[in-house]
Amino acid sequence: MTFYTAIAKYYDLVFPLNPAQIRFTHQFLVPGLISQRVLDLGCATGKLAVALAEDQWQVEGVDSDAIMIKMARERKGNILQVQFHQLDMMEVGGYFSDSSFQVVLCYGNTLAHLSGIEEIKRLFKQAYNLLEEEGALLIQVVNYDHVLEQKVSSLPVIDREQVRFIREYQQQGDQIRFLTRLEIKERRETLENEVLLYPVTRSQLSSSLSAAGFRDIRFYANFNGDEYQPDGMGLVVAAKRV
Repeated sequence: MTFYTAIAKYYDLVFPLNPAQIRFTHQFLVPGLISQRVLDLGCATGKLAVALAEDQWQVEGVDSDAIMIKMARERKGNILQVQFHQLDMMEVGGYFSDSSFQVVLCYGNTLAHLSGIEEIKRLFKQAYNLLEEEGALLIQVVNYDHVLEQKVSSLPVIDREQVRFIREYQQQGDQIRFLTRLEIKERRETLENEVLLYPVTRSQLSSSLSAAGFRDIRFYANFNGDEYQPDGMGLVVAAKRV
Protein backbone atom coordinates (compact mmCIF):
# COMPACT_ATOMS: atom_id res chain seq x y z
CA MET A 1 0.00 0.00 0.00
CA THR A 2 1.46 3.38 -0.97
CA PHE A 3 1.81 6.29 1.42
CA TYR A 4 -1.18 8.21 0.08
CA THR A 5 -3.39 5.17 -0.51
CA ALA A 6 -3.14 4.55 3.23
CA ILE A 7 -4.49 7.99 4.17
CA ALA A 8 -6.69 8.68 1.12
CA LYS A 9 -9.97 8.17 2.99
CA TYR A 10 -9.03 10.93 5.45
CA TYR A 11 -7.01 13.17 3.13
CA ASP A 12 -9.63 15.91 2.78
CA LEU A 13 -10.14 16.03 6.55
CA VAL A 14 -6.42 16.66 7.03
CA PHE A 15 -5.99 18.97 4.03
CA PRO A 16 -9.25 20.80 3.23
CA LEU A 17 -9.48 23.10 0.23
CA ASN A 18 -7.45 26.28 0.74
CA PRO A 19 -9.27 29.23 -0.92
CA ALA A 20 -5.96 31.13 -1.07
CA GLN A 21 -4.71 28.55 -3.60
CA ILE A 22 -7.60 29.48 -5.90
CA ARG A 23 -6.98 33.21 -5.54
CA PHE A 24 -3.25 32.79 -6.14
CA THR A 25 -3.81 30.63 -9.24
CA HIS A 26 -6.28 33.14 -10.67
CA GLN A 27 -3.55 35.78 -10.77
CA PHE A 28 -1.96 33.88 -13.65
CA LEU A 29 -4.91 33.92 -16.02
CA VAL A 30 -3.83 34.92 -19.51
CA PRO A 31 -5.60 38.20 -20.40
CA GLY A 32 -8.18 37.93 -23.16
CA LEU A 33 -8.57 34.15 -23.13
CA ILE A 34 -12.11 32.94 -22.52
CA SER A 35 -11.13 29.33 -21.77
CA GLN A 36 -8.01 28.78 -19.68
CA ARG A 37 -6.35 25.36 -19.42
CA VAL A 38 -4.55 24.19 -16.31
CA LEU A 39 -2.62 21.02 -15.48
CA ASP A 40 -2.71 20.01 -11.81
CA LEU A 41 0.27 17.78 -10.95
CA GLY A 42 -0.37 15.70 -7.84
CA CYS A 43 -4.06 16.54 -7.80
CA ALA A 44 -4.83 14.09 -4.93
CA THR A 45 -8.60 13.86 -4.37
CA GLY A 46 -9.24 16.62 -6.91
CA LYS A 47 -10.70 19.29 -4.65
CA LEU A 48 -8.65 22.15 -6.13
CA ALA A 49 -9.06 20.92 -9.71
CA VAL A 50 -12.84 20.72 -9.31
CA ALA A 51 -12.97 24.17 -7.70
CA LEU A 52 -11.04 25.64 -10.65
CA ALA A 53 -13.30 23.82 -13.11
CA GLU A 54 -16.33 25.34 -11.37
CA ASP A 55 -14.73 28.70 -12.19
CA GLN A 56 -14.72 27.65 -15.89
CA TRP A 57 -11.10 26.58 -16.15
CA GLN A 58 -10.44 23.51 -18.30
CA VAL A 59 -8.53 21.31 -15.88
CA GLU A 60 -6.52 18.10 -16.25
CA GLY A 61 -5.64 16.50 -12.92
CA VAL A 62 -2.81 13.97 -12.62
CA ASP A 63 -1.93 11.70 -9.70
CA SER A 64 -0.15 8.35 -9.51
CA ASP A 65 -2.33 6.99 -6.70
CA ALA A 66 -5.31 4.96 -7.97
CA ILE A 67 -7.46 5.56 -4.88
CA MET A 68 -6.89 9.30 -5.01
CA ILE A 69 -7.90 9.39 -8.67
CA LYS A 70 -10.99 7.28 -7.97
CA MET A 71 -12.04 9.77 -5.29
CA ALA A 72 -11.33 12.69 -7.61
CA ARG A 73 -13.50 11.21 -10.35
CA GLU A 74 -16.32 10.67 -7.87
CA ARG A 75 -15.97 14.28 -6.70
CA LYS A 76 -16.21 15.75 -10.20
CA GLY A 77 -19.60 14.21 -10.90
CA ASN A 78 -20.99 15.68 -14.13
CA ILE A 79 -18.58 18.61 -14.36
CA LEU A 80 -17.24 18.43 -17.92
CA GLN A 81 -14.45 20.97 -17.50
CA VAL A 82 -12.24 18.61 -15.47
CA GLN A 83 -10.69 15.23 -16.23
CA PHE A 84 -8.51 13.06 -13.99
CA HIS A 85 -5.70 10.74 -15.03
CA GLN A 86 -3.83 8.11 -13.04
CA LEU A 87 -0.36 8.97 -14.26
CA ASP A 88 3.15 9.49 -12.89
CA MET A 89 3.86 13.20 -13.18
CA MET A 90 7.20 12.41 -14.84
CA GLU A 91 5.21 11.08 -17.82
CA VAL A 92 3.10 14.18 -18.51
CA GLY A 93 5.38 15.39 -21.32
CA GLY A 94 4.54 12.37 -23.44
CA TYR A 95 0.87 12.29 -22.44
CA PHE A 96 -0.24 15.86 -23.18
CA SER A 97 0.52 18.02 -26.22
CA ASP A 98 3.12 20.78 -26.14
CA SER A 99 1.92 24.35 -25.65
CA SER A 100 -1.50 23.22 -24.45
CA PHE A 101 -1.75 24.82 -20.98
CA GLN A 102 -1.79 28.34 -19.61
CA VAL A 103 -0.91 27.16 -16.10
CA VAL A 104 0.85 24.09 -14.70
CA LEU A 105 0.60 23.85 -10.94
CA CYS A 106 2.32 21.55 -8.46
CA TYR A 107 1.05 22.26 -4.94
CA GLY A 108 1.01 20.36 -1.65
CA ASN A 109 4.77 19.65 -1.48
CA THR A 110 4.30 17.23 -4.40
CA LEU A 111 7.64 18.20 -5.95
CA ALA A 112 9.56 16.89 -2.92
CA HIS A 113 8.33 13.37 -3.71
CA LEU A 114 10.64 13.18 -6.74
CA SER A 115 13.90 11.30 -6.27
CA GLY A 116 16.32 14.21 -6.64
CA ILE A 117 17.34 17.34 -8.47
CA GLU A 118 17.87 15.64 -11.85
CA GLU A 119 14.30 14.36 -11.85
CA ILE A 120 13.06 17.81 -10.83
CA LYS A 121 14.97 19.35 -13.74
CA ARG A 122 13.35 16.92 -16.17
CA LEU A 123 9.91 17.75 -14.81
CA PHE A 124 10.54 21.48 -15.20
CA LYS A 125 11.55 21.00 -18.83
CA GLN A 126 8.37 19.01 -19.49
CA ALA A 127 6.30 21.72 -17.81
CA TYR A 128 8.01 24.40 -19.92
CA ASN A 129 7.14 22.54 -23.12
CA LEU A 130 3.54 21.99 -22.03
CA LEU A 131 2.97 25.70 -21.41
CA GLU A 132 1.98 28.29 -23.97
CA GLU A 133 4.00 31.51 -24.16
CA GLU A 134 3.27 33.69 -21.12
CA GLY A 135 2.11 30.56 -19.29
CA ALA A 136 3.07 30.00 -15.65
CA LEU A 137 4.44 27.14 -13.56
CA LEU A 138 3.26 27.43 -9.94
CA ILE A 139 4.87 25.40 -7.15
CA GLN A 140 4.37 25.00 -3.41
CA VAL A 141 6.87 23.16 -1.22
CA VAL A 142 8.10 23.24 2.34
CA ASN A 143 10.92 25.76 2.80
CA TYR A 144 13.66 23.15 2.97
CA ASP A 145 16.43 25.74 3.39
CA HIS A 146 14.98 26.41 6.84
CA VAL A 147 14.41 22.70 7.54
CA LEU A 148 18.02 21.80 6.71
CA GLU A 149 19.67 24.80 8.36
CA GLN A 150 17.70 24.49 11.60
CA LYS A 151 17.54 20.68 11.56
CA VAL A 152 13.75 20.81 11.85
CA SER A 153 12.53 17.43 13.10
CA SER A 154 8.77 17.97 13.02
CA LEU A 155 6.08 20.01 11.32
CA PRO A 156 3.15 21.58 13.19
CA VAL A 157 0.54 19.03 14.24
CA ILE A 158 -2.69 19.27 12.23
CA ASP A 159 -5.51 18.84 14.73
CA ARG A 160 -9.03 18.67 13.28
CA GLU A 161 -12.33 17.67 14.85
CA GLN A 162 -12.15 14.12 13.47
CA VAL A 163 -8.43 13.52 12.92
CA ARG A 164 -5.00 14.46 14.23
CA PHE A 165 -2.00 14.34 11.87
CA ILE A 166 1.52 14.21 13.33
CA ARG A 167 4.50 14.73 11.00
CA GLU A 168 8.18 14.15 11.69
CA TYR A 169 11.35 14.60 9.63
CA GLN A 170 14.53 12.49 9.85
CA GLN A 171 17.42 13.40 7.58
CA GLN A 172 18.81 10.40 5.67
CA GLY A 173 21.72 11.28 3.40
CA ASP A 174 20.47 13.78 0.83
CA GLN A 175 16.85 12.83 1.50
CA ILE A 176 14.39 13.15 4.37
CA ARG A 177 12.33 10.37 5.93
CA PHE A 178 8.83 11.77 6.34
CA LEU A 179 7.14 9.85 9.15
CA THR A 180 3.46 10.40 9.86
CA ARG A 181 0.90 9.28 12.39
CA LEU A 182 -2.76 9.81 11.56
CA GLU A 183 -5.08 9.46 14.55
CA ILE A 184 -8.76 8.86 13.75
CA LYS A 185 -10.38 10.14 16.91
CA GLU A 186 -13.82 8.52 16.85
CA ARG A 187 -12.45 5.09 15.99
CA ARG A 188 -9.41 5.43 18.24
CA GLU A 189 -7.34 4.12 15.36
CA THR A 190 -3.84 5.16 14.32
CA LEU A 191 -2.27 4.86 10.87
CA GLU A 192 1.51 5.14 10.70
CA ASN A 193 3.42 5.57 7.48
CA GLU A 194 6.57 6.99 5.95
CA VAL A 195 7.94 8.13 2.62
CA LEU A 196 11.26 9.55 1.41
CA LEU A 197 11.32 13.20 0.32
CA TYR A 198 13.94 15.23 -1.53
CA PRO A 199 14.48 18.57 0.29
CA VAL A 200 14.81 20.84 -2.73
CA THR A 201 16.20 24.25 -1.82
CA ARG A 202 15.36 27.72 -3.06
CA SER A 203 18.64 28.05 -4.97
CA GLN A 204 18.09 24.65 -6.62
CA LEU A 205 14.61 25.69 -7.67
CA SER A 206 15.87 28.97 -9.09
CA SER A 207 18.74 27.47 -11.09
CA SER A 208 16.69 24.52 -12.34
CA LEU A 209 13.81 26.72 -13.48
CA SER A 210 16.23 29.05 -15.27
CA ALA A 211 17.94 26.10 -16.97
CA ALA A 212 14.56 24.87 -18.22
CA GLY A 213 13.93 28.26 -19.85
CA PHE A 214 11.70 29.95 -17.26
CA ARG A 215 12.02 33.64 -16.47
CA ASP A 216 10.43 36.10 -14.04
CA ILE A 217 10.91 33.59 -11.20
CA ARG A 218 9.33 34.81 -7.98
CA PHE A 219 9.35 33.39 -4.45
CA TYR A 220 6.67 33.93 -1.83
CA ALA A 221 6.06 32.83 1.76
CA ASN A 222 2.52 31.63 1.07
CA PHE A 223 -0.45 31.74 -1.31
CA ASN A 224 -1.32 35.23 -0.08
CA GLY A 225 1.74 36.47 -1.92
CA ASP A 226 3.59 37.57 1.21
CA GLU A 227 7.33 38.13 0.92
CA TYR A 228 9.47 35.01 1.20
CA GLN A 229 10.92 34.56 4.69
CA PRO A 230 14.14 32.50 4.99
CA ASP A 231 13.17 31.43 8.52
CA GLY A 232 9.59 30.49 7.59
CA MET A 233 8.24 27.07 6.70
CA GLY A 234 6.44 28.00 3.48
CA LEU A 235 7.68 28.48 -0.08
CA VAL A 236 5.52 29.26 -3.10
CA VAL A 237 7.11 29.79 -6.51
CA ALA A 238 5.82 31.33 -9.74
CA ALA A 239 7.81 31.13 -12.98
CA LYS A 240 6.80 32.33 -16.44
CA ARG A 241 7.46 30.93 -19.89
CA VAL A 242 8.27 34.08 -21.85
